[in-house]
Amino acid sequence: MSSPFDGPLDRPIGESRPTVRLSPSWASPPTTPSPQLTIETSLRPEFGHVHPAASLSVCFMRTPRVPGQHRGWPMHGALGRLPFARVSELGRAVPYNWHEAGGVVVPMYRSEAAWLRFRSPTGYPFAVKVIAGATNAISGERWRAGLAMDPPNHLVVPAQGWLDGVRLGDRRVRQFAPDDAEARDGEPCGARLQLVVTPMKGDEWARRTARPTWPCAFVDDDLWGPDVWDESASQTCIVRMVPASCWSRISDQPVPHAPLGWHVFERSGLPWSDGFEEDGEVLHSGVELIP
Repeated sequence: MSSPFDGPLDRPIGESRPTVRLSPSWASPPTTPSPQLTIETSLRPEFGHVHPAASLSVCFMRTPRVPGQHRGWPMHGALGRLPFARVSELGRAVPYNWHEAGGVVVPMYRSEAAWLRFRSPTGYPFAVKVIAGATNAISGERWRAGLAMDPPNHLVVPAQGWLDGVRLGDRRVRQFAPDDAEARDGEPCGARLQLVVTPMKGDEWARRTARPTWPCAFVDDDLWGPDVWDESASQTCIVRMVPASCWSRISDQPVPHAPLGWHVFERSGLPWSDGFEEDGEVLHSGVELIP
């Protein structure tokens, strides 16, 4: 199955759209959902044309949802990979513009948030941007096209393999989670993220692996510099995190996994919200999540 990543779309979702390469299945939505929806837990953009070693995986790691902005609470560990489905398999239950943009849909309960995990099994470097609406989640500033170095608007994988939310400044972070409302303007709503992945140039990788020099780059630094990245090979995937209560309506199937219980929050020392009780009313399959 091909990757749900596609052409170099690097802009805030909802703004005027440049010409983007779209596969036929994304441009023309199916009449009905697939009889058996394919549930996945890892995004794998394809960069074999850049270099055979250019391999990356992206997972949405489940974590307890913290009320308000994420400040004063430590980042909590993963409770498994959140499952998702491709927009191209969801039929006409989702808006046409979702099919036009492609990407994936992640059902999430009120009690859940997610952090992003990035893995490069070969150590091949990637520059990754995450756009939440019109905000760059990494810098906390308004979106701008391309890779910026000062300050950096991207993180470098594998030196940094995670992102826990949208940077708000003053050491605050907004977790990745859907809106609590089930619908807005007649369509399913949810947090809309755009992942933009740029690989290192293949010849640059070959040169550096012949004579290894490994700088350490974190979210506030990119020691590789601007000239090593192949922005012409950038790929994008739009991720829509929707309330679990909407999932059966848009997929005609139960949510794959069960909600978090109050005991998870108690063990983590986090407050339990009364609104989380509504998660128990959502039909689910109870599948155990993969670590």
